[in-house]
Amino acid sequence: GSSGGPVIRADGTVVGMVTSRADIEGITFAIQLNSVQEMIAQLRERRRIFRPWIGIKGISLSPELLLQV
Repeated sequence: GSSGGPVIRADGTVVGMVTSRADIEGITFAIQLNSVQEMIAQLRERRRIFRPWIGIKGISLSPELLLQV
C-alpha cells in the first residue's frame, strides 16, 4: 500500500512514517519520527492518542446563511 511505511534517509536512518499519498503523482504525506514515537508512547500508556484541539468546527454555509453574514 501507500501508507504506513518508513521514511528513510540515504544513510538508512528512519526519520518518519508515511501516512497517506495524494492522487497527484509524487506527493506523499508523512509524520516526523519524534511525533510517531510520542504517539506510540501514548498508545502504550493510555491506549489512545491525545491531540490538541482549539475548539473550532467547520460547517458548510448555505447561500441563505452566507447572505446573513
